[in-house]
Amino acid sequence: MALFKNQLKLMRAAAISVSVLVALVTGMMIYSASSNLIPASSFFSSYALILPILVGVIATLMCGDMGTRDFYYPAGLIVLAQPVKRWVAFMARFSASAILAIVPLTILFVSAAVGSNYFYGATMPGMLASFAVAVLYMLSFIAFIAFISIVAGEGAALTTGILISVMAVLFLLVLEHFYGIEPWFFLPYAGMSIGAVTSTPYPTHFVPNGIFPYTPYLSEAIEIMVGYTALSLASAIWFYSRREVL
Repeated sequence: MALFKNQLKLMRAAAISVSVLVALVTGMMIYSASSNLIPASSFFSSYALILPILVGVIATLMCGDMGTRDFYYPAGLIVLAQPVKRWVAFMARFSASAILAIVPLTILFVSAAVGSNYFYGATMPGMLASFAVAVLYMLSFIAFIAFISIVAGEGAALTTGILISVMAVLFLLVLEHFYGIEPWFFLPYAGMSIGAVTSTPYPTHFVPNGIFPYTPYLSEAIEIMVGYTALSLASAIWFYSRREVL
Protein backbone atom coordinates (compact mmCIF):
# COMPACT_ATOMS: atom_id res chain seq x y z
CA MET A 1 0.00 0.00 0.00
CA ALA A 2 2.86 2.38 0.78
CA LEU A 3 4.45 1.75 -2.62
CA PHE A 4 1.07 2.24 -4.28
CA LYS A 5 0.58 5.61 -2.57
CA ASN A 6 4.16 6.59 -3.38
CA GLN A 7 3.61 5.81 -7.06
CA LEU A 8 0.41 7.86 -7.06
CA LYS A 9 2.35 10.85 -5.69
CA LEU A 10 5.20 10.39 -8.14
CA MET A 11 2.89 10.13 -11.15
CA ARG A 12 0.51 12.92 -10.18
CA ALA A 13 2.47 15.58 -12.06
CA ALA A 14 2.79 13.30 -15.08
CA ALA A 15 -0.96 12.68 -15.08
CA ILE A 16 -1.65 16.43 -15.01
CA SER A 17 0.86 17.13 -17.80
CA VAL A 18 -0.47 14.35 -20.02
CA SER A 19 -4.04 15.47 -19.35
CA VAL A 20 -3.17 19.00 -20.45
CA LEU A 21 -1.50 17.64 -23.58
CA VAL A 22 -4.55 15.54 -24.43
CA ALA A 23 -6.86 18.51 -23.85
CA LEU A 24 -4.75 20.66 -26.19
CA VAL A 25 -4.68 18.05 -28.96
CA THR A 26 -8.40 17.34 -28.80
CA GLY A 27 -9.16 21.05 -28.47
CA MET A 28 -7.18 21.70 -31.65
CA MET A 29 -9.18 19.01 -33.45
CA ILE A 30 -12.49 20.56 -32.40
CA TYR A 31 -11.26 24.05 -33.32
CA SER A 32 -10.01 22.86 -36.71
CA ALA A 33 -13.36 21.28 -37.51
CA SER A 34 -15.34 24.30 -36.27
CA SER A 35 -13.14 26.62 -38.37
CA ASN A 36 -13.52 24.42 -41.46
CA LEU A 37 -9.80 23.67 -41.48
CA ILE A 38 -10.90 20.05 -41.65
CA PRO A 39 -14.40 18.95 -42.74
CA ALA A 40 -16.74 18.74 -39.78
CA SER A 41 -18.26 15.68 -41.44
CA SER A 42 -14.99 13.82 -40.91
CA PHE A 43 -14.81 14.50 -37.16
CA PHE A 44 -16.03 11.01 -36.27
CA SER A 45 -13.66 9.25 -38.65
CA SER A 46 -10.70 11.44 -37.61
CA TYR A 47 -11.34 10.77 -33.93
CA ALA A 48 -11.77 7.04 -34.53
CA LEU A 49 -8.39 6.96 -36.30
CA ILE A 50 -6.52 8.99 -33.69
CA LEU A 51 -7.99 7.29 -30.59
CA PRO A 52 -5.62 4.27 -30.48
CA ILE A 53 -2.65 6.55 -31.22
CA LEU A 54 -3.42 8.88 -28.32
CA VAL A 55 -4.20 5.99 -25.97
CA GLY A 56 -0.80 4.47 -26.76
CA VAL A 57 0.95 7.79 -26.18
CA ILE A 58 -0.89 8.27 -22.87
CA ALA A 59 0.12 4.80 -21.70
CA THR A 60 3.75 5.34 -22.69
CA LEU A 61 4.12 8.73 -21.02
CA MET A 62 2.48 7.46 -17.85
CA CYS A 63 4.70 4.42 -17.33
CA GLY A 64 7.92 4.81 -19.34
CA ASP A 65 10.17 4.74 -16.26
CA MET A 66 8.03 2.45 -14.11
CA GLY A 67 10.29 -0.53 -14.57
CA THR A 68 13.59 1.21 -13.92
CA ARG A 69 12.97 3.66 -11.06
CA ASP A 70 13.55 1.05 -8.36
CA PHE A 71 16.95 -0.08 -9.62
CA TYR A 72 19.04 3.06 -9.31
CA TYR A 73 20.94 4.22 -6.22
CA PRO A 74 19.81 5.43 -3.71
CA ALA A 75 16.08 4.95 -4.43
CA GLY A 76 16.56 1.28 -5.22
CA LEU A 77 18.17 0.54 -1.87
CA ILE A 78 15.28 2.18 -0.05
CA VAL A 79 12.45 0.60 -2.05
CA LEU A 80 13.79 -2.90 -2.56
CA ALA A 81 15.02 -3.19 1.03
CA GLN A 82 11.43 -3.06 2.30
CA PRO A 83 9.89 -6.36 3.46
CA VAL A 84 7.69 -6.61 0.39
CA LYS A 85 7.89 -9.22 -2.33
CA ARG A 86 9.13 -7.77 -5.59
CA TRP A 87 6.11 -8.87 -7.59
CA VAL A 88 3.89 -7.03 -5.09
CA ALA A 89 6.04 -3.90 -5.47
CA PHE A 90 5.82 -4.10 -9.24
CA MET A 91 2.05 -4.59 -9.25
CA ALA A 92 1.70 -1.59 -6.90
CA ARG A 93 3.60 0.52 -9.46
CA PHE A 94 1.56 -0.90 -12.33
CA SER A 95 -1.80 -0.40 -10.60
CA ALA A 96 -1.05 3.21 -9.63
CA SER A 97 0.12 4.09 -13.15
CA ALA A 98 -2.94 2.45 -14.70
CA ILE A 99 -5.37 4.24 -12.38
CA LEU A 100 -3.82 7.66 -13.00
CA ALA A 101 -3.70 7.04 -16.76
CA ILE A 102 -7.50 6.84 -16.74
CA VAL A 103 -7.60 10.60 -16.02
CA PRO A 104 -6.21 11.77 -19.40
CA LEU A 105 -8.07 8.90 -21.10
CA THR A 106 -11.34 10.21 -19.65
CA ILE A 107 -10.51 13.72 -20.87
CA LEU A 108 -9.93 12.27 -24.35
CA PHE A 109 -13.39 10.69 -24.44
CA VAL A 110 -15.13 13.65 -22.83
CA SER A 111 -13.63 15.83 -25.57
CA ALA A 112 -14.94 13.38 -28.17
CA ALA A 113 -18.42 13.59 -26.63
CA VAL A 114 -18.29 17.41 -26.56
CA GLY A 115 -17.14 17.57 -30.18
CA SER A 116 -19.73 15.10 -31.45
CA ASN A 117 -22.54 16.91 -29.64
CA TYR A 118 -21.32 20.25 -31.00
CA PHE A 119 -21.16 19.10 -34.61
CA TYR A 120 -23.95 16.52 -34.79
CA GLY A 121 -26.15 17.17 -31.78
CA ALA A 122 -25.56 13.65 -30.53
CA THR A 123 -22.87 11.69 -28.72
CA MET A 124 -20.64 9.48 -30.80
CA PRO A 125 -22.33 6.05 -30.98
CA GLY A 126 -20.80 3.29 -28.91
CA MET A 127 -18.93 5.77 -26.72
CA LEU A 128 -19.10 3.71 -23.52
CA ALA A 129 -18.07 0.52 -25.33
CA SER A 130 -15.21 2.39 -26.96
CA PHE A 131 -14.07 3.72 -23.58
CA ALA A 132 -14.13 0.21 -22.08
CA VAL A 133 -12.04 -1.17 -24.97
CA ALA A 134 -9.67 1.80 -24.65
CA VAL A 135 -9.12 1.05 -20.95
CA LEU A 136 -8.22 -2.56 -21.79
CA TYR A 137 -5.94 -1.41 -24.61
CA MET A 138 -4.25 1.07 -22.30
CA LEU A 139 -3.65 -1.63 -19.67
CA SER A 140 -2.07 -3.92 -22.26
CA PHE A 141 0.09 -1.08 -23.57
CA ILE A 142 1.24 -0.08 -20.06
CA ALA A 143 2.14 -3.70 -19.30
CA PHE A 144 4.10 -3.99 -22.56
CA ILE A 145 5.99 -0.72 -22.06
CA ALA A 146 6.74 -1.61 -18.44
CA PHE A 147 8.31 -4.85 -19.66
CA ILE A 148 10.42 -2.97 -22.22
CA SER A 149 11.43 -0.49 -19.51
CA ILE A 150 12.71 -3.24 -17.20
CA VAL A 151 14.58 -5.10 -19.94
CA ALA A 152 15.98 -2.22 -22.01
CA GLY A 153 15.68 0.95 -19.88
CA GLU A 154 13.51 4.05 -19.73
CA GLY A 155 14.81 5.60 -22.97
CA ALA A 156 14.12 2.47 -24.99
CA ALA A 157 10.66 2.12 -23.45
CA LEU A 158 9.66 5.71 -24.27
CA THR A 159 11.08 5.47 -27.79
CA THR A 160 9.39 2.13 -28.45
CA GLY A 161 6.02 3.25 -27.10
CA ILE A 162 5.91 6.55 -28.98
CA LEU A 163 7.22 4.97 -32.19
CA ILE A 164 4.68 2.14 -32.10
CA SER A 165 1.83 4.54 -31.31
CA VAL A 166 2.65 7.22 -33.89
CA MET A 167 3.80 4.85 -36.64
CA ALA A 168 1.06 2.26 -36.05
CA VAL A 169 -1.01 3.52 -39.00
CA LEU A 170 1.97 3.16 -41.34
CA PHE A 171 2.89 -0.27 -39.99
CA LEU A 172 -0.70 -1.49 -40.38
CA LEU A 173 -0.92 -0.02 -43.88
CA VAL A 174 2.23 -1.84 -44.99
CA LEU A 175 1.29 -5.16 -43.41
CA GLU A 176 -2.35 -5.18 -44.48
CA HIS A 177 -2.50 -3.25 -47.74
CA PHE A 178 0.83 -4.10 -49.34
CA TYR A 179 1.54 -7.57 -47.93
CA GLY A 180 -2.01 -8.80 -47.29
CA ILE A 181 -1.15 -9.92 -43.75
CA GLU A 182 -3.65 -9.82 -40.90
CA PRO A 183 -1.41 -8.36 -38.13
CA TRP A 184 -3.04 -10.15 -35.18
CA PHE A 185 0.38 -10.22 -33.49
CA PHE A 186 0.65 -6.39 -33.46
CA LEU A 187 -0.97 -4.73 -30.43
CA PRO A 188 -2.16 -1.56 -32.28
CA TYR A 189 -4.14 -3.85 -34.59
CA ALA A 190 -6.28 -4.73 -31.58
CA GLY A 191 -6.42 -1.01 -30.81
CA MET A 192 -8.35 -0.47 -34.05
CA SER A 193 -11.38 -1.85 -32.23
CA ILE A 194 -11.50 1.32 -30.09
CA GLY A 195 -12.73 3.27 -33.07
CA ALA A 196 -14.46 0.33 -34.75
CA VAL A 197 -17.04 -0.06 -31.97
CA THR A 198 -18.27 3.47 -32.71
CA SER A 199 -19.39 2.33 -36.16
CA THR A 200 -22.90 0.97 -36.73
CA PRO A 201 -22.83 -1.78 -37.78
CA TYR A 202 -19.41 -3.00 -36.66
CA PRO A 203 -17.02 -2.98 -39.67
CA THR A 204 -16.61 -6.12 -41.77
CA HIS A 205 -13.59 -8.18 -40.75
CA PHE A 206 -12.11 -8.26 -44.26
CA VAL A 207 -12.64 -5.81 -47.13
CA PRO A 208 -10.38 -6.80 -50.07
CA ASN A 209 -10.08 -3.35 -51.63
CA GLY A 210 -9.93 -1.31 -48.42
CA ILE A 211 -6.99 0.83 -47.35
CA PHE A 212 -6.87 -1.28 -44.20
CA PRO A 213 -8.40 -4.55 -45.41
CA TYR A 214 -8.55 -6.13 -41.95
CA THR A 215 -10.52 -4.96 -38.92
CA PRO A 216 -10.24 -7.20 -35.86
CA TYR A 217 -13.35 -8.88 -34.55
CA LEU A 218 -14.13 -7.37 -31.16
CA SER A 219 -13.61 -10.74 -29.48
CA GLU A 220 -10.31 -11.15 -31.34
CA ALA A 221 -9.14 -7.69 -30.25
CA ILE A 222 -9.98 -8.45 -26.62
CA GLU A 223 -8.08 -11.74 -26.80
CA ILE A 224 -5.01 -9.97 -28.25
CA MET A 225 -5.07 -7.29 -25.55
CA VAL A 226 -5.60 -9.77 -22.72
CA GLY A 227 -2.80 -11.93 -24.14
CA TYR A 228 -0.40 -8.98 -24.35
CA THR A 229 -1.30 -7.93 -20.80
CA ALA A 230 -0.81 -11.39 -19.30
CA LEU A 231 2.42 -12.16 -21.18
CA SER A 232 3.94 -8.70 -20.60
CA LEU A 233 3.09 -8.67 -16.89
CA ALA A 234 4.43 -12.19 -16.36
CA SER A 235 7.66 -11.35 -18.20
CA ALA A 236 8.02 -7.98 -16.46
CA ILE A 237 7.57 -9.53 -13.01
CA TRP A 238 10.10 -12.26 -13.81
CA PHE A 239 12.78 -9.72 -14.84
CA TYR A 240 11.84 -7.27 -12.08
CA SER A 241 12.27 -10.00 -9.46
CA ARG A 242 15.78 -10.81 -10.65
CA ARG A 243 17.25 -7.44 -11.52
CA GLU A 244 19.90 -5.87 -9.25
CA VAL A 245 20.34 -2.23 -8.12
CA LEU A 246 22.80 -0.30 -10.28
